[in-house]
Amino acid sequence: MLMRPVRTAVIPAGGLGTRFLPFTRAIPKELLPLVDTPVIALVVEACAAAGIERIVIVGAPGKGVLASYFGPSPRLERRLESEGRTAELEQLRRAEQLAELHFVEQG
Repeated sequence: MLMRPVRTAVIPAGGLGTRFLPFTRAIPKELLPLVDTPVIALVVEACAAAGIERIVIVGAPGKGVLASYFGPSPRLERRLESEGRTAELEQLRRAEQLAELHFVEQG
């Protein structure tokens, strides 16, 4: 039997985060930090390190900030570039370069 490598991961991120209230009223639980990195970023990094090329994050309505976290931020990038803050700029861009990310809203 020929085994094909797994190239796509689906990350369920649709819950309300009620165990983390009141923080999750304003911030999705997936963006809460584990030390200095949002949990969802650690999951995406682990997937990318395992060879996953495409990641689908299934979120709930109102969690558009998840896509924003992984997307480009031109205004912030320009600011960091103009101030010569290359390490922070690389860190900012790293999230969006880990894998092909897709965001789906669960009804």
